[in-house]
Amino acid sequence: MSTAAAKQRAKVRAKKKGGVRPTRPMGETTGGGLNQFMHGTLVAISANQPTRALEDIVGEALRLLNDLMEPKPTPTRKYVQHLDSQDIEPLEPIVVHGPDVERMKEWFHEHIQAAGQNVSPQTWWRPPKPGKGQHHMEMTLEPSTPEAVTRVPVEGPYTKLRRQSTRLPTVLSIVMGYTAAYREGDAQFSLWRELIKTWLIGEFGEFRPARAARLPGTQGPDDPGEEGDLGEAGLVSLVLHRDEKLAHAHAIIADPQAFPIKYLDPGVVSRARAAARGDSADQDGTWYRVGWMQAQDRFHEVVGKPLGWNRKADVNYERYTSDVAVARRKLDLRAKELEETWRSRLSVLDDAEAAARQKLAEANARLAQVAIKEGELNQMQLKWRQALEKRQRELKDEANKLAEERRQFEADRDRQRQELAHRAADLERERAKSSALQEMLDALEARQDEAIEHLEERVEAGKIDRGEARRLIHILRGGEIPFGIGDTLRPAPRP
Repeated sequence: MSTAAAKQRAKVRAKKKGGVRPTRPMGETTGGGLNQFMHGTLVAISANQPTRALEDIVGEALRLLNDLMEPKPTPTRKYVQHLDSQDIEPLEPIVVHGPDVERMKEWFHEHIQAAGQNVSPQTWWRPPKPGKGQHHMEMTLEPSTPEAVTRVPVEGPYTKLRRQSTRLPTVLSIVMGYTAAYREGDAQFSLWRELIKTWLIGEFGEFRPARAARLPGTQGPDDPGEEGDLGEAGLVSLVLHRDEKLAHAHAIIADPQAFPIKYLDPGVVSRARAAARGDSADQDGTWYRVGWMQAQDRFHEVVGKPLGWNRKADVNYERYTSDVAVARRKLDLRAKELEETWRSRLSVLDDAEAAARQKLAEANARLAQVAIKEGELNQMQLKWRQALEKRQRELKDEANKLAEERRQFEADRDRQRQELAHRAADLERERAKSSALQEMLDALEARQDEAIEHLEERVEAGKIDRGEARRLIHILRGGEIPFGIGDTLRPAPRP
């Protein structure tokens, strides 16, 4: 692992453990407008830092109160802990697309079972220790159709099939937020629900499960049988949550055979295309972020723009962690309770009021510290954006340079093709001349054979001497003509 990748991984782990991951508010921005919210995460069957396990994602999306992994109903609230921390009673989700809750639980177990039956190649590139290898899967892009991305296993002298790891992401989970609470009959909410469904199906396709082949005669003597089907990856489920302060939707995209789903992740696809173009290695995750930024742009075109939402919030929006958000909501509720208590028992609760004021002052002090930290985070974000803009300008200059080099290469290629065409024409003319000369040579040889045959007839008829005939035949066949003293080309006189 490179140094930059190690630092990035350590940074993500620090955020996960410290609980300081900033979240963008889904609602009004500092400018008074509305901004969109859409976030995607690759999910594996087993927990893979910093992401959660597929069980937790499905359990939270379905608002389950029973353990999803237990065969018998076993009460648990581990999937709704974030609601319990806010004193919110979970409500059953609204299914917009895909199977209902019970069928979705069956799909979860079928998905795990299919993943457990998969095998994938594992390649050893001269490992330092026997038995230690590296799982290696590559993605390829079709030159004719740049949008087509396929997964290709690496084959090599050190490759063998292994069981598919449960830490490989097989599901893409996407959360999309609405800018207000759920209200029955809200036309704006209904439009948002249809738009996010349209975008998901257009972006990832619609899920179609794999189907096993059926042999002829399985269902009776007239049963012709049926061919198997590998299915299609795409949107499995889309559900809406209406029990939190802001309504939101959970989408699950999966592979029908429970293979790794990275080929549908916009960030991974962007990184693969960059590698196919020969760009520099994606050590700091730049191309991954570019892929998701482009997906956010497409989401805005389909969902945010028709609703009049901003692509993103203002630069100076307030940022805080989920823990601080819960603490703020609890403080607001507590402040309201104290206010009602002060109004009803103000005369007898002076001491309690003083204590409450002291607690409120301490809370304000803590919030002030949080505000200072938020300011520092905003400064860090501003520096990061400036660095990103600089990098984008550099990439644009490199792209222009590559385009110019490509134009020069195409011009040289066209010139070489013209030269080859001229040479081919010259070669064809030379071949034509050679053919004409060959025909003349064949005619000359034929005349030579006729002359020799005529000499032989004259020798047989006694009209010419045999020695003289040999001399003439020797001359006709290209031999040297001996011009000595007294030599002549005339035939020798007859005796």
